[in-house]
Amino acid sequence: MENYDVIIIGAGISGLALGFELKKAGLKFKILEKAAAGGKLAVTQEAGYVLDWAANGFLGVPDSLQLVEELGLGDQLEPTDPEAKKRYLYRHGVLEPLPTSPPSFLKSPLLLPSEKLRAAAEFFISPAKEDLSVFATLQRRFGKAFAERFAQIFVSGISAGDAKVLSFQALFPRLREIEETKGSLLKGMIAQAKLSKAAKDPRLGRLQSFKGGMATLSSRLAEVLDQDLAVYEAVQSIEADADGYMLYTPKQTYHAKKLALTTPAFVSAGLLKDILPQTALLHDIPYVDVQVFGLAYHRIDVPHALDGFGFLVPPEEGLSLLGVLFSSSTFPSQSPPHTALLRIITGGSLNPDFAKQSPDEALKQVKTDLKKTLGIHAEPLWQKAIFIDKAIPQYQLGHRQLISQVLHEGAKKQLYLGGNAFLGVAVNDCIRDAKRLSRALGAKIAS
Repeated sequence: MENYDVIIIGAGISGLALGFELKKAGLKFKILEKAAAGGKLAVTQEAGYVLDWAANGFLGVPDSLQLVEELGLGDQLEPTDPEAKKRYLYRHGVLEPLPTSPPSFLKSPLLLPSEKLRAAAEFFISPAKEDLSVFATLQRRFGKAFAERFAQIFVSGISAGDAKVLSFQALFPRLREIEETKGSLLKGMIAQAKLSKAAKDPRLGRLQSFKGGMATLSSRLAEVLDQDLAVYEAVQSIEADADGYMLYTPKQTYHAKKLALTTPAFVSAGLLKDILPQTALLHDIPYVDVQVFGLAYHRIDVPHALDGFGFLVPPEEGLSLLGVLFSSSTFPSQSPPHTALLRIITGGSLNPDFAKQSPDEALKQVKTDLKKTLGIHAEPLWQKAIFIDKAIPQYQLGHRQLISQVLHEGAKKQLYLGGNAFLGVAVNDCIRDAKRLSRALGAKIAS
């Protein structure tokens, strides 16, 4: 039997980042993972193309940039191309640039003058007291037309969910904090923009990835944690004892004073059902399936300028596409010269059956939709389809209250839960949450 201060179950980005923090703190720990390390932060590299399965980048924030530097990956960072700033909305057969500043908002044809005036009144709307959906929040603050135009695409690009169902305060906690502290989202966002411009580190506030895709981060973490990581070792059962917990796998028996689970919510609920009854609530967190496609073309065969990040598609357009990223424009190293690499996301809450189609059927529809949106008639030089089952947790109304109860009761029993089902679905959120967990675990061990 092996004894540890902490055992972490799950070696996705959350578990790996937590392990790295515990290593710095000098704790004796082990990470157990039933599959390969890295979780959904995976990548396909073929014929010079780089296709991320899940996150395609992260916004430069101090916690994540610090981790990158500590791992020695600073020279592998690739910020977005400065020319790829535009984001488009496909509406009524046209790709319209999304407004990214007050002047562009005033010029945008996406809203009528009266609707823009109503949106500007957001400065004077008091913060909401209750938990509202993303759609309801934007409608309350910016008006119905604004919410109808932007709420769903705002959500689709992050969680592939339904804006009328997902909780604003849970999915966008930083925006909710801005609303509460500044009294206005616009005031807070203007203040943040000024801070970003004044920042000495040009990486802050800027989207970036790695030259080999986002899996570079998880791969490097797994390499550093090699001696502390046991892959393809599934935890079959957990038992509490006087000094902590016994864990049983097909290969080994482990003992730990504390446990941290960074597995999907339903997996954590199954493992802890006899130890922490409150984890039954985690079954109330739904997940959506998505299908990711990578299609590459001769650049000359794509009529659009691809002068931006990509475009989003609202559900009323009736297409299979949630969003299309211009990967070769955003991160030029991810595609050979004179080619255009597109990364397409489909499925999600509002089109759940699409992701369950065969790759051939789905790919046929995607190509049809690319003809409509980008005018592409040529066959791709390269293509790849990836189905991701239970890809993204959905933060429905009441999510914060649900997880608060589970996390509070878990801490009483020295059980700590994290991962993208709790306090944020993005890579930055998972890295930030790993620091929260490491502080909690370190303080408890030290005491």
